[in-house]
Amino acid sequence: MMGRKLYWVDEAESIFSLIQGALERSKAPIAVVFIKPLTEEAKVENEEVLKFIRNSDLVFHDPEKEGWWAVLPNSGKKEVKAFLKRLKSHFSLEDVHAYKVLYTEVRDSKMSLMEVVKIMKSSNFDEALVNYIEGPWTITEESTIKVSLIVNDKIVQEVLHRSISTMNFKNFLLDVRLFEDGLEFESSEWYTSANHHLVVLDDVLPKKNGIEVVHFLRNQASHQKFHIFMLTDRVSEENLINAYQMGIDEVIHKPFNLRLFEALFRRTIERLWFE
Repeated sequence: MMGRKLYWVDEAESIFSLIQGALERSKAPIAVVFIKPLTEEAKVENEEVLKFIRNSDLVFHDPEKEGWWAVLPNSGKKEVKAFLKRLKSHFSLEDVHAYKVLYTEVRDSKMSLMEVVKIMKSSNFDEALVNYIEGPWTITEESTIKVSLIVNDKIVQEVLHRSISTMNFKNFLLDVRLFEDGLEFESSEWYTSANHHLVVLDDVLPKKNGIEVVHFLRNQASHQKFHIFMLTDRVSEENLINAYQMGIDEVIHKPFNLRLFEALFRRTIERLWFE
């Protein structure tokens, strides 16, 4: 819980560094917002600011005492828009010119909060009441998501490989590898890296079947990095319940519609890793 104190910027720096640690995992940006009151009505006491913010948010004094700052974890432009709407409602601000806002999205896990604040305040922005500030911290380096296709049917494997390999995602590269059975996959040590990992596999495989692979992956210390799609023609309610209880994330019924699979695959990445 961070939202019970209005910090000074040097105090906020250490907490900001902890929040940045999640950037490498989720790739969700951190919104940094500066609120500068322009009317007497918009000038509120510290206690009122603390009543307004969420427990997960970090707030701190402006070094030049011109307003206050908020750090919103896992937030981008959409969340800042909602934040400003709540701000106006919470403080009953009828005047649209009550405050000026500067905000940005921090995507660089090495950028210091002090530096972000300094550059934002010195930026050349227009006279709009709400200004988005670009900076070196808004650019995300591409990271790799591993994809394992553990499919015995050569035709299905090739179709999936071709489909996934042609997908493009902002800030992510897909590294796809093919396996014909579960034993080959487990022996490869391909699963051991820290990368996020999407696994598409048949339920029936030679040597080691899909269910055994799922059990193997879910018993890894880093099992949460895996998102598992199971291809199966077993569509009974009992089979579906068992699949989800074992740790399968998505069940794809065979024969499957490729366009539907592609939509689900894309949506999975967008939902989990904030494209």
